Amino acid sequence: ERARVLASLDDRQRPIFELIETERDYCRWLDVTYAQFVEPLRLHRVLSESELDALFPNVLELKDASAQLLREFAAAGDEIYERVGAIFVACFDDAAQRAMYSSTAAAEDAGSTLVRLLESNAAFAAHVDAARLDAATAHTDVTSLQIKPFQRLTKYPLLFKAILSHTSPTARDASSLAAAQRCVEDVLERVNELRLKRERRARA
Repeated sequence: ERARVLASLDDRQRPIFELIETERDYCRWLDVTYAQFVEPLRLHRVLSESELDALFPNVLELKDASAQLLREFAAAGDEIYERVGAIFVACFDDAAQRAMYSSTAAAEDAGSTLVRLLESNAAFAAHVDAARLDAATAHTDVTSLQIKPFQRLTKYPLLFKAILSHTSPTARDASSLAAAQRCVEDVLERVNELRLKRERRARA
């Protein structure tokens, strides 16, 4: 179905379609993370709230922000190809940027927390093993779920760059597309700066 739709689009519409479709995939993975890990681990008191927050930082906020973005994209209808930048900027507000920054900046700590809990919490380790075999998670390892937000953050600038490469500088939506690209690049730059600082401290 995606291949059929892509074939019907022009060079500018294709990366916009890819932005929307990959956002849908990303939101689905956040739903999986929350439904298959956060909720049952909380319900059965396998992990504390602080441990859940450390494992999956801001996952609920990220999930809600992504779902809201998709709703706005859908509401735009056929106008989405002229409004995608403006919609993204409106949805990727300060709260969404903070959630994305906090989550991606904490990715390394989340990985360390995962290793520690797998070694120290038998019930958690059993849940992770069972989830890996569950079709509901598409047999995805929890480590792959943890890095989804960072992978998404790195994808946004590439998608907006592709859209802008097929957008006239005088187009009505050129400025909003550029603003969307700046938003995500600013967050990514801050995350990368923090990672570099951590690496320098580790080597010192």
